[in-house]
Amino acid sequence: MGCASYSITNNSGGWLTSSITQSYGDYSLTASSYSTVGGTRSATVSYTVSTTYGYQYTGTFTVEQSGPAADIVPDQFTFVDVYPATQGTTYTDSETITGINTGATLTFTGTTGADYKINSGSYTTSSQTVYNNDVVTVRVVAASSAGVGRYGTVTIGGVSDTFTVLTAPDLVPDQFTFTDVTDASLTSTSTSTITLSGMTSGFSTNATFSGASQADFRVNSGSYSQSTKSVQNGDTITARVVLVSGATGVDYSTTYNAAITVGGVSDTFSVTTEADPGQTTT
Repeated sequence: MGCASYSITNNSGGWLTSSITQSYGDYSLTASSYSTVGGTRSATVSYTVSTTYGYQYTGTFTVEQSGPAADIVPDQFTFVDVYPATQGTTYTDSETITGINTGATLTFTGTTGADYKINSGSYTTSSQTVYNNDVVTVRVVAASSAGVGRYGTVTIGGVSDTFTVLTAPDLVPDQFTFTDVTDASLTSTSTSTITLSGMTSGFSTNATFSGASQADFRVNSGSYSQSTKSVQNGDTITARVVLVSGATGVDYSTTYNAAITVGGVSDTFSVTTEADPGQTTT
């Protein structure tokens, strides 16, 4: 056949380079990078063989290039919660969205008064499109009562986080009062029980003890001791004085105290023993 020459061309407009690499017709195709997410582009390549006898043959084929697949799942983002928050105060926190290569839908849910914005846009609760390196700011107004949480949740591509603003609980109980005991015998066990009220439910604080070695206390149905104990609103505290005749420190006409303090509020359970029956009062 006496092949004499080879040529190759394409109609890509520049993104595809085609060239003959060997005298016997080998060729090379080189494509530039293509960053359109989810896109495709194609070009027709024409390859021509010309012989010394005047024969010519041209063949064509198509080259197709695909862009990267869409990735709408961001890296995990984390808002910094606020506790304890000041009642009625507005708080914000911002996170930069990374790890996506195209626009992704951002959805928002939250309590009354919570919303968000993208970059320097307006605050809203409606869904919007977010892009890589966009900054999402969540805004939450703290509750006007103690121990109450307000929140805003951002979800993008199945990844979500919640910005929570929790006001400080009220851990100062209403004044409680134990019922004192008088004329207790030298061998006796005396108790008095109060119920804590006025604190924010669901939050704990400590109950502390000070008093006589013969005294202690318990919370609800727990064990008696003089150790500090955790308490919540609605718990019962029972103060106890245990006297044993003949024991060290147990005597007639003596008062034994059990002081309990919760959230700065305290009261003392007092047990006073009877007078010595062997003594004559004049």
